[in-house]
Amino acid sequence: MAVHSGAQRPIPVAVVPATHARCKPSAATLAYAAGWVSLAVATLALQATPVVQALSLSGPAVYVANQSIPVYFNKVFSERTRLPFEYDELPFVCSPVELSHKMLNLGEILRGDRIVQSDIAIKTLEESQCEMLCSKPLHKRDVLLARQMIRDDYHVEWILDDLPGATAKASVGGPVTEKRYDVGFPLGFHNERTGELNIYNHLLLNIIYQQAPGGILILGFEVYPKSVKHIDGQCPLNVDTGVTMPMTLPETGMTLEWSYSVRWQPDAQLKWAHRWDMYLSTNSNRVHWYSIINSIVMLLILSGAVAYILLRTLTRDITFYNSEQEVLETAGESVGWKALYGDVFRPPRFAAILVSLVSSGVQTLAAVVLTTLTAGFGLLGPQFRGGIVSVGLFLFVFCGVIAGYTTARLYRTFCGYNWRKTALVTAVMSPLIILSIVFMSNLFIWSKGSSSAIPFGTFACLIAMWLGISCPLVWLGGFFGARHKPVEFPTRSNQIPRQIPEQPWYLHTSYLIMFAGAVPFSVIFLELYFILDSALQFNHTHHLYSFLSIITLMLVLTIIETTIVVAYLTLSAEDYQWQWRSFLVGSASTVYIFVYACHYFVANLQASHPMAAMLYFAYCFIGCFLFMLATGAIGYISSLVFVFQIYGRIKVD
Repeated sequence: MAVHSGAQRPIPVAVVPATHARCKPSAATLAYAAGWVSLAVATLALQATPVVQALSLSGPAVYVANQSIPVYFNKVFSERTRLPFEYDELPFVCSPVELSHKMLNLGEILRGDRIVQSDIAIKTLEESQCEMLCSKPLHKRDVLLARQMIRDDYHVEWILDDLPGATAKASVGGPVTEKRYDVGFPLGFHNERTGELNIYNHLLLNIIYQQAPGGILILGFEVYPKSVKHIDGQCPLNVDTGVTMPMTLPETGMTLEWSYSVRWQPDAQLKWAHRWDMYLSTNSNRVHWYSIINSIVMLLILSGAVAYILLRTLTRDITFYNSEQEVLETAGESVGWKALYGDVFRPPRFAAILVSLVSSGVQTLAAVVLTTLTAGFGLLGPQFRGGIVSVGLFLFVFCGVIAGYTTARLYRTFCGYNWRKTALVTAVMSPLIILSIVFMSNLFIWSKGSSSAIPFGTFACLIAMWLGISCPLVWLGGFFGARHKPVEFPTRSNQIPRQIPEQPWYLHTSYLIMFAGAVPFSVIFLELYFILDSALQFNHTHHLYSFLSIITLMLVLTIIETTIVVAYLTLSAEDYQWQWRSFLVGSASTVYIFVYACHYFVANLQASHPMAAMLYFAYCFIGCFLFMLATGAIGYISSLVFVFQIYGRIKVD
């Protein structure tokens, strides 16, 4: 007699007391959560203040006549060493007389920003030529440090009206020549032919402005550095336009003079809302469209394969399995994927680890989607330095409730009621791995005195956010997830596992990872260059969220379709161990991404310092780990829904 697909789920062998099934939190649990949440909320409020201030900016700053405009020092950075340093702490530059640090958000701190107000005096529309900033006596070790930093191609970042001082360049990659900006200006010049090292100790600050009701708007901040040998503490004639004798650094102690000039340049064409366009100009829109077209082609091919499986093969299989001719099969046994009806929903090995990985992936995916939507609405523009990192971290922490809910639902569905240990693994595993890598990397960065080293207070803030917000939210999400009834599977699992026949070579996990991972990677590899360039190049800025959103959506669809095809082939070969395989196949493109990151390091980065290589691969590993979690969760959940649907449409004996 046929039993319909809505058969009741068997009662687990391990029966728990009824008091546990109600999942009421204990007083100790509530006290733990309340204590940590109080600490974390206080810490979060302190760190979130700059974020709220940045998000609440209503419009441009209008400067009236004779108003003082502050110039801020930020940092020096190098593509070769990957170690930024706080500018005002360098022994050979003019440090402010009174230190006035600007409050920074979490993202700015993590990217190495250290912003302090300088002693440069600028007033609205008042030009000046060769204002002496300071005369700095240097010891030999200070001069040698300056020489080494010039060899390492260090650049300097100053800030005016939230605009970083930029080096103006001509962009000739498009149909017309356009001016574009690179963030920062070089610290000096290394003449490799003669071996001379000249320091740029005179800066021409070119401020682009536009008249506005009640004053002016600042549209651009260009810095033209020059190496000048001052005479008796004074600049030579025509210092900004003429040829001057450069300031060559010796290998002994010396006195170094610093000076600057201010020039105001009107621009009636550029609008304030588009003043960041030259920083973002890449002339690469055509490449982005090629990437999207390539993704569409791959998606159409996969969609055709999935449509063939779903609309023809599966429909034929289900019709055949449910027909009266089923009794004519050899020895009365089912064949193909129907033969697994008693094993397909069997809990996988190491189910708790798999559930934790999937739940962490759902948390990561939710944070990425919400961050992308926030950026798409224009709340994370380039003027909000560190905004992506700050908002992404906050959203990841608060998405812990989603991870906890997913953990409890999946674990109770497969394994029973004891979801608490698995929720603890979910709350601890991924953040602990990431924080351990960051901490070990920072031990080396701290030894170099770099500003990218995370201060102790910031590191304590990260731990407080993890233990005080993320962990309680994971527990809270698990509590609500455990209150829901477990998902009822369409079929019962047999007590004795079915023997798995010998599998064809192409269904071995290593080959599946190789082949299935190449398909999603082919969708994103063109866009991957711009993602790495934006994340790793200090003087480049990319905010093409529209292209990134389209590619991300196509990547998700590609992973879903790839894992569905693999799940069908696996079940057709009468192998019911699809759970771990679906996670690994969904995340298989991570291997290709890491290989591409290695290629990018060799081909595109000018890193010549061992520390640069160590930091690059450490943070690449973190990025690949998060990508693996998110894509693996997509693969697992899509396969789970697929398997649930096809076995819910057949009748079993």
